[in-house]
Amino acid sequence: MHTTDSRAFTFSEQAKRTIEQCDAFAMELLMDDNSLDISLVMSLVMKDGTTLRSLFSEREFQILDSLLGTATGFPLTMLDNIQPIILIALLEQAGLGKDSSLPLDLYLMEHAKAKKKKLLGIETVAEQLSALQSLSYKEQAEMISVELSKQQDTQTENDSLSYYYSTGKLDSLLALNNRNPMPEKLAKALIDNRNEIMADRIADFIKKQSLFAAVGALHLPGSSGVIERLRRKGFVVEAVH
Repeated sequence: MHTTDSRAFTFSEQAKRTIEQCDAFAMELLMDDNSLDISLVMSLVMKDGTTLRSLFSEREFQILDSLLGTATGFPLTMLDNIQPIILIALLEQAGLGKDSSLPLDLYLMEHAKAKKKKLLGIETVAEQLSALQSLSYKEQAEMISVELSKQQDTQTENDSLSYYYSTGKLDSLLALNNRNPMPEKLAKALIDNRNEIMADRIADFIKKQSLFAAVGALHLPGSSGVIERLRRKGFVVEAVH
């Protein structure tokens, strides 16, 4: 949902037609002028003089610097005091294509906006940042170091991820993720707890208007996923592709 890889756009035309039939469009985070205040931005800065260079080996730092440069054109030294977890998105996107100028969720949001649909944010910036920061700086860095050590396997995994997504095989997506699970504490904060928030908010939105909700695919499957949580609330959830 957050990628520019063309393989993620398999259902985009059908999604656009469905959006046109709904009253509102919701995405994980709806950024506006009031979303980020200075206190939230400052919460991303590491305290006590900790830097990325102090948390990674020189080789790891250079790899991350190269990934950041490719993705943004900026050197890693510009973010040297930012919490490591922010870099995880770089690793997730490293093996995916850059075929669209917008990631899928923003692409769909722009379509909804053009069709004059009501735009809604399922989560707040503060909630997402809290989930990201559930690990210590060292734990965050160790998680990224593990991902860096698996870089040669990343392309194969991304190809599998794209295939399962494009064919709607959510259970296979979940199984793929479970082969190399994230730390339990982070998984609870980043996936399980957020699934609960998403299901509660989506259920509330649906009571007020017809809704197209766009969330990351990993939030959907499993007993604690958004789909099963909505079913337990009494909603009928069916695949339409």
